[in-house]
Amino acid sequence: MCLRPNDASAVGGSAQGNCVPSPAMVNVEPWDCQSCAACCYSGAQRYIRVTGDDYARLGEFAAEPAHFIGNQAFMRMEANHCASLGFDPASQKFACAIYETRPEVCRDLQNSSPACRAERLAKGELVLVTLRLGANGRAATPVLRVAGTV
Repeated sequence: MCLRPNDASAVGGSAQGNCVPSPAMVNVEPWDCQSCAACCYSGAQRYIRVTGDDYARLGEFAAEPAHFIGNQAFMRMEANHCASLGFDPASQKFACAIYETRPEVCRDLQNSSPACRAERLAKGELVLVTLRLGANGRAATPVLRVAGTV
């Protein structure tokens, strides 16, 4: 998501066409992953693939962050973001509850790489909007969680 050229408060469009990404989301080098988390956002339930090696790395609590669709495993998605993504309202930082055991696809995405830039341009504003608006006009603040805890 990105800002419309003539309306700094409106959100819509895509990273293509007449859409202008927010300077706050693209003019930071190198980007701080804990301030962004755009790569963790998607409305698709089949967004973050979990391989057999990934599932084994997740250990005994693998069924909590991952789920199967048919015979393929994926990370659970909640409110259009990975269910393992947490947000600390006090620090305004995101964190991955399973960072040390995260799937290979997450490990492979390099900070400020072309793939990272594409994620940020396409979804960076979605992150901000989700945090600002949330349900019932309140800020959406996923709670920091650790796999295997309630």
